[in-house]
Amino acid sequence: MRTTPPGRAIALILTLLVLAVLVVIVAQLAYTTSLDHRSAANHAADLANEVALRSAGNMVIARLDVTAKINNDGGSSGDGGSPGSDGSSGEGAIGPGGESPDSPDSGSGSGSDKGEAEKVYHTILDPWAKKIDDGLGETKLSITVVDEERKWNLSRLVEGSEEETAKRDAARAELETLLGLVLPQESGVVPADLARDIQDWMVKKGGQPADTTVTPIPDSKIPILAIEELQFVAGVTDEILYGKPEGDRKVPGLVEFLTIHSSGKVNMNTAPKEVIQAILPKGVDDPEALAQEIVNARGGGEGSSTLGPKGTSGSGKTTGSGKTSGSGETSGSGETSGSGKTSGSGKTSGEGEGTGDGSSSGKGQPFKSLDDVKSVQGMDQEVQATDAGDGEKKSGEGTEEEKKEEGQPSEGGEKKTTVFDVLKPRITVTSTNFGVTAVATTDGLAKRAYFVLERGKKRTRIVYWKVGNQ
Repeated sequence: MRTTPPGRAIALILTLLVLAVLVVIVAQLAYTTSLDHRSAANHAADLANEVALRSAGNMVIARLDVTAKINNDGGSSGDGGSPGSDGSSGEGAIGPGGESPDSPDSGSGSGSDKGEAEKVYHTILDPWAKKIDDGLGETKLSITVVDEERKWNLSRLVEGSEEETAKRDAARAELETLLGLVLPQESGVVPADLARDIQDWMVKKGGQPADTTVTPIPDSKIPILAIEELQFVAGVTDEILYGKPEGDRKVPGLVEFLTIHSSGKVNMNTAPKEVIQAILPKGVDDPEALAQEIVNARGGGEGSSTLGPKGTSGSGKTTGSGKTSGSGETSGSGETSGSGKTSGSGKTSGEGEGTGDGSSSGKGQPFKSLDDVKSVQGMDQEVQATDAGDGEKKSGEGTEEEKKEEGQPSEGGEKKTTVFDVLKPRITVTSTNFGVTAVATTDGLAKRAYFVLERGKKRTRIVYWKVGNQ
């Protein structure tokens, strides 16, 4: 019988062990290589998404330039001033064209609203407001733009010093009204309590007066840098802040109505009915009806942005300044409670003249100037002049020259205060700040960015930028 030498068996065993080790090493090497390849692919996709997101800013700026070009071609005047010039062809993708502020064609004019001329008006029907679905190669880009002037600026809660309580109380009252209109009943949140908690939190966090005309910057004195910080306020849940789905639609959250990145004025062309209703002065006979009348008059604008606490859509009938329907028709009497008459110009929509019986065309056109807003039925209602901290002069204040320019009476005369008189310092028909949500997707990897563009006279700049994975 032939036997195998012991050395050969050991060699075979060692060979098998080495082979097993080599298999493990090769498998590990293959796995590591696969991970490296996947990591490199993800890095390339992430880089492509990053570039796409940064390009989104220039795409939006280009659309804003197109809007400026279109809306200025008609030579719209600035609230009674001289026609505005087209300054959209200056710096191209970097920002809007920059004419000199002292240019004789800048649209400031010497009309009824001297110094408040609006060269450009912005609406939700403009090119910038349309969703962008674009891309290059394997990268897909989706962009949504919302102007910030449609929202209520939280910085009003901390305007002035703590001793100037009238300003802050008036601002808190407006916020309370807005919260009452947009908070769902099932949330169980009391609007007055939440408004007070938000104001107290901002005062405690910032401790310094805020200026709504200055864009917030990362500084310890700024009460709030992003609207998401409201999550730190007691009672503010994700559903309240960001909204929640309800059936086939989504009930908007507070982020749809509140901002800190705006000029402080409200764009009457884009603001939802709830925001318009919240800023109406006290003494208006039916704030909801007047807010709906403004929405109907501007044409193409959405009505109520939410189901509201009562589940209404804002397109139904309202009362106060005559019954109005979604088509914008008013009852034939033409009478409005409070003032008892229609506006002096007879215009009830942005498009055409109103008739003697108070009917309106219902089609409407965008407000191109504050005069168009003034002509809306119900804006001539008399209200009590208040010192709400908006910077407006009370009737009878100012020099004789200022009174003459602003249409106030001279000494001994009487000047009624209307809804428009109170609103005028608070409203506009143009927007200067735009919130952009962009989502880029490459090879199944998505990245999301939110940034705010501030459009100045000579350039457009990014004042806030937040990026993260989808």
